[in-house]
Amino acid sequence: MDKLQETLQREGVVQLQQFLPEKELAILMEKIKLLKFIRSYKPLTHYYTSAVLPVSDLKGLFSFLKVLGMRITRARAYKLRWKNYSVLHDSIKQREYREIILDLTESWEESWGGACIYVDDSGDYQKIPWAYNSVMVIEKKRAQRFFQYCNHYAQERLVVIAQVQREER
Repeated sequence: MDKLQETLQREGVVQLQQFLPEKELAILMEKIKLLKFIRSYKPLTHYYTSAVLPVSDLKGLFSFLKVLGMRITRARAYKLRWKNYSVLHDSIKQREYREIILDLTESWEESWGGACIYVDDSGDYQKIPWAYNSVMVIEKKRAQRFFQYCNHYAQERLVVIAQVQREER
């Protein structure tokens, strides 16, 4: 865990692959299927479908966060399809990002778009690598996040993004 913490502080992102055991993955997928997804469309900032995912549905799945001194405060599931996106926009302020991203899409071609990208105030960007059943832990001081446009080849991408907070020690 020291190596994880060290990499997170240095790089701002850590990816853990083949994260959930098959049984837990199947249970989470069933819970997500029961969510009420709502389309959100604001042409200048975003277009996607998402649903609030109760933090209790993630209980026990991310126990490593406790070692990092973090806990989940809220979570949202996103379904990204053709024409979905979010953009960098002046009305969206840069902020501190502490979040985890769980990729639940079994097969996705990079050429379909839909990348998750963080951009800092100097214009440097970091594209988050997608991999089925992987978790990315992100900790950025000042950044904006956006989803690249999903083109007409895109199937459905399912992603969970959970905000985390550092616990006082």
